[in-house]
Amino acid sequence: MYDNIDIEQILRTQRLLKRYVDCLKGIPNTCTKEGLKLKELLPDALLHNCKECSDNQKKGITRVSIYLMNCHPKWWSDLEKIHDPQGSYKASYQDTLKAQGASTPKETKCYH
Repeated sequence: MYDNIDIEQILRTQRLLKRYVDCLKGIPNTCTKEGLKLKELLPDALLHNCKECSDNQKKGITRVSIYLMNCHPKWWSDLEKIHDPQGSYKASYQDTLKAQGASTPKETKCYH
């Protein structure tokens, strides 16, 4: 699942991106079918550093994470507070993002 989702289209469409973020924040009536599945899989992906993710899924997660951190830091912060309140996974995924070439805010194209 998620291997064929057009990540860039989601990032370019703020309404759609916000809907995914709101779904992951637990806001009622915001989840698409894919959003519900993502919300279900996210805890295990965080716990096991995306061990079960395909390479394409890892690339997508990296792209979305970098985009949210650099273009929508408030949304990213909100998601961290919900899905990593103790900061248990933060060092791990930050190392992973750096290893995969995480860009700086100046290098990230923000669509909106």
